[in-house]
Amino acid sequence: MTRGRSLQRELPIGMAVLLVLIVFALAFAMYREVRRSTIEGAADRLERTTLQLSQMLAQSTRLRFAVIESTAALPSVRQFMRAPAGARPPLEPIQKLATAQLVTDVELWDAAGNRLASTGTTIAPLDSARAHAVIGGLREGKSALGRFDRVGDSVTYTLLTQVNDGAAHLGYIVERRRLSGQQQGSRVLAELIGEGSTLAIGNSTGDVWTDFTRPVPGPPVDVLSSGLHEYQRDSVRVFARSARIAGTPWQVVVEFPRDLVLARVNALLVRLVLITVAVLIVGVGAAWLTSRWITRPLREVTDAAEAIAAGQSAAALPVHRQDEIGRLTKAFNSMSHEVAQSRHRLEAQVEERTAALQETMQELEAFSYTVSHDLRAPLRAMQGFAQALLEDYAPSLDSTARDYATRVVDASRRMDDLIQDLLAYSRLTREQLSIGPVDLDRLLPEVVSAFEEDVLARGGRIAVATPLGSVIGNARILQQIVTNLLGNAVKFVPPGVTPEIHVRSEAHDGKRRLWVEDNGIGIAPEHQERIFRVFERLHGGETYPGTGIGLAIVRRGLERMDGTVGVESVPGKGSRFWIELPLEESA
Repeated sequence: MTRGRSLQRELPIGMAVLLVLIVFALAFAMYREVRRSTIEGAADRLERTTLQLSQMLAQSTRLRFAVIESTAALPSVRQFMRAPAGARPPLEPIQKLATAQLVTDVELWDAAGNRLASTGTTIAPLDSARAHAVIGGLREGKSALGRFDRVGDSVTYTLLTQVNDGAAHLGYIVERRRLSGQQQGSRVLAELIGEGSTLAIGNSTGDVWTDFTRPVPGPPVDVLSSGLHEYQRDSVRVFARSARIAGTPWQVVVEFPRDLVLARVNALLVRLVLITVAVLIVGVGAAWLTSRWITRPLREVTDAAEAIAAGQSAAALPVHRQDEIGRLTKAFNSMSHEVAQSRHRLEAQVEERTAALQETMQELEAFSYTVSHDLRAPLRAMQGFAQALLEDYAPSLDSTARDYATRVVDASRRMDDLIQDLLAYSRLTREQLSIGPVDLDRLLPEVVSAFEEDVLARGGRIAVATPLGSVIGNARILQQIVTNLLGNAVKFVPPGVTPEIHVRSEAHDGKRRLWVEDNGIGIAPEHQERIFRVFERLHGGETYPGTGIGLAIVRRGLERMDGTVGVESVPGKGSRFWIELPLEESA
């Protein structure tokens, strides 16, 4: 037996697919939420770290301003600035400033910006334009801090403070400092902001950047815009935040490697995948067990139902459960018992009715034999004696006796025709037919030849459009059918009208249709179905002779050969009868 789709297979598969979708959806949502939270946490940490660094650097700058401003307030510095050029003694406070770490040189300028004295090793002297730019940024009218300058592999910047004597402006102290090379400070800051992170400090204009050890390329995006930034740095994807350093023309940027930030998230993803696989394995197993628990009794019921449908007997199914499936099994057992009893009763009735039918058929056979022999024998005797009376004793009979004898002959002949047609209809209903190919081009000439003499005598013709092709049927029955149709076409032609009969065929949809067209009296639409019934006559026997069984034989014979019959007719304009049978090719 061919089995179709199985619930026992589809249920666990469906449950497993649903479980996979749910687990993966939850895992994906969890991963997205954790990832979002991690990135937000990293952004908050970056923001706090960046602000702390900017505050530390601003505080360091203010401390340096306090040192240089306290030096500018010393009386010895004011005296040096007021002394004539040739009488200025060495200035120890300036030399002390120059000895500080990372200070390259210290200079004294007059109010016009002319250099009066310098100490230290000048890496790149401050030109007049840069000096005036720094002077223009004096903080609170006292001190100013210049932008970073790149000098070779170093980054330097300038601190400048005014030297005043009361209301008199005497000049400036200019200190040049080197930022690069602070290895220890860089390490301390890196430890402060976290492992793997980097920081850079540069001008707010973004032209010079350093990591406190050497000049470095600046960020590839405008980091001064607010929010978290993400970009590529030396093939490493980083998150970055920046902040301005208060009181300076500088900004600081802190970068966290993206992979380092998402390391725990990625580890969580791996764990989620492992958990998902484990849940999937457990879920599929549970789905299979659940499916087996549900579908096994259903499959037993299905197999038993299919056996009953195939005509086999089915044993009662065991009931192991008290749920809906158990109730279904009990109901099925009851139904199976009722079906078995009904089948036994039906088989008994079939045997009983088959025996009765066989008895009836035997009686019909006996009746047919009786009609064919016992009834027709005296009928033929009546016809023969009446015919002999007319032939041998006609001169001795008056007109009334001859009319009576003629009526007996005609009535007996019609009775004999009726009996023969009834026997033909009865045999057509009962007998077994052998079905096979029938060549219409061989069958039609034999039938047409039986009517040619009568048709030619009336000046008519029977035209057959060949080739007619072949059909699947019984040759003897088909010959009888065509004979009845041609007989009607010849018979039902009004007096004085020349018979014109056309026979043709056509094939369509695996069928072949044979047409018999005449120019007879025609049939009204309301009578076109009646004419195919037994003993249905539309005209009296005196006008058009016949038994009223011919077209019933046509329909019954075609039904036995899996064919159909029909008519298209208009009263006074003839009829077009058609019969349809399967083509030989479709057999």
